[in-house]
Amino acid sequence: MKIADDGVLQFTVPMPFALREVHVYALETSTGWVLIDSGFPSEAARAQLSAELQQAIGGLSRIALIILTHFHPDHSGLAGCMQPGPGCPVVIHAAAWPLLQRMNTLDMAGEFFRPIAKGAGLSSGDLRELFQAVNVPVASPTLVAGGETFSIGGRDLDLV
Repeated sequence: MKIADDGVLQFTVPMPFALREVHVYALETSTGWVLIDSGFPSEAARAQLSAELQQAIGGLSRIALIILTHFHPDHSGLAGCMQPGPGCPVVIHAAAWPLLQRMNTLDMAGEFFRPIAKGAGLSSGDLRELFQAVNVPVASPTLVAGGETFSIGGRDLDLV
């Protein structure tokens, strides 16, 4: 975990592809922590991020809101695992929500990752294992259209 000058926590989460990692951010508010993105949907990423969140903020129960910047699995894939319960909203663009719902199907895994998997030397079986190891679904999404502004921890976040 890395702490930026403005108090934003940055977590580096592993991915089994050439990029090797993606970042998840956490902002503290008066009502709990806000996660920006959630990491790649693998058991290794889930275990590492959960452990780091436990150490840094006191665990998943302290998460009050999750904002997903976009649908790509490395940014949204662990949202369901990081969501401590249905009382913790997950904000996602309305156009991205159907794609997130499909992410844990084999069709979506193959459709999205086929070019990446080929370049990384992974098989369709490898993709199935990655996606079956994680529970991707999200309870109670908050769908946005873009143009909204969220005031979070003394910051205004403009959703595009």
